[in-house]
Amino acid sequence: MLESLFKYKSRLKFGVVLRALAATLTLMWFTINTPERGRNPLVTSMEKDSALYFASERDITALAQDAKTGAAKSIGLSMQYALVS
Repeated sequence: MLESLFKYKSRLKFGVVLRALAATLTLMWFTINTPERGRNPLVTSMEKDSALYFASERDITALAQDAKTGAAKSIGLSMQYALVS
């Protein structure tokens, strides 16, 4: 059996290299495209499309008013944003 593997050594090397490359690319794809753990999908979408949420309110006074009156259902803080729903 070992002799038959050595007989087709170049094909075997090509197959091993091809499978290793496919496995590496698959691992990279899933690593890059995994969602972040513990992050709310709403918060993630707000950060990606932040221009839609900042079009009407650009300062913190509206946030303070909404917090006082109870109009804000929930308020979350991000590194760059105060996210309000």
